Amino acid sequence: MKLNKKIIILTILIIGVAWIYNIVIFMGSQTEKPLFFRQQSDISEDRAIDIKYLEKIQIEDPIVKVVFPELSTEGIRWQSGKSIGENNIVYKSMIIFLSDMEMSSNVDISKIVEDGDITITKMIYKTQSGKEGEINLGKITISKKFVFEEKYKILEQIGLEGSSDNSGKNIYKVKDDLQIIGFEGENLENINRLFDVYINGEKLEHINLPVKIARNRPIEVYYEQKKGLKEEDFDVEQYNMELKLKCSDPEGTIDYIITDLKIDIGGIYRVTKPSFIKKLNDRLERN
Repeated sequence: MKLNKKIIILTILIIGVAWIYNIVIFMGSQTEKPLFFRQQSDISEDRAIDIKYLEKIQIEDPIVKVVFPELSTEGIRWQSGKSIGENNIVYKSMIIFLSDMEMSSNVDISKIVEDGDITITKMIYKTQSGKEGEINLGKITISKKFVFEEKYKILEQIGLEGSSDNSGKNIYKVKDDLQIIGFEGENLENINRLFDVYINGEKLEHINLPVKIARNRPIEVYYEQKKGLKEEDFDVEQYNMELKLKCSDPEGTIDYIITDLKIDIGGIYRVTKPSFIKKLNDRLERN
């Protein structure tokens, strides 16, 4: 009988501790303001900034305007990407096309990057009621787009594939005998850490430059997210990276094959889970 009492008391204690733990996690996961993912991104001026964030499903004071102080912008328009809701929290995407900034905020991004890359680290959002919040976005580097010589195009894109599991192909045909003479990008280290990338079937980190490609042959860039990635593999919550293959023909004409590699923690983890939201809240408060 004494043993049964001990088992009952122990069971009650375990249930009580679990209940208190769940309450603490639940309270820590409640957010009155949106939680924005930090990112490590490098994009050309003709691309878009993709910002992921979490907020309540029933939002009473929605965001109506965003400003990038480092660009001296006014209110910027954006498009909403797909959203996923769970546990009274919705996971959202805010997509800002850089080419639209001139119309919405009198900022000509092409003039800003004429003298070199520019980095965005902060964003200010404004809500319907007039409240403001300043966000640490991580690091978004915007560069001038490469313009090839129209008179002699040495590459022709013949295929582009992508899938929801962060894999895809970028296929080009070469229009002359040429060489791949370099791999460029702001985030090559993160690309190699998070993705397996293959150029015509050979893994990127094993390739010795230059690589010769004969006229009318394809260059196929295939990428896939590394298997077994975990939450702790992400230094920030979101990556948007460009891998640039620098190509040259015998006359020295230069062109690039640019492949976009995107990955965020929402692709491998339930970001609407209370335990994740609590950890994200804690991380953002520390930074």
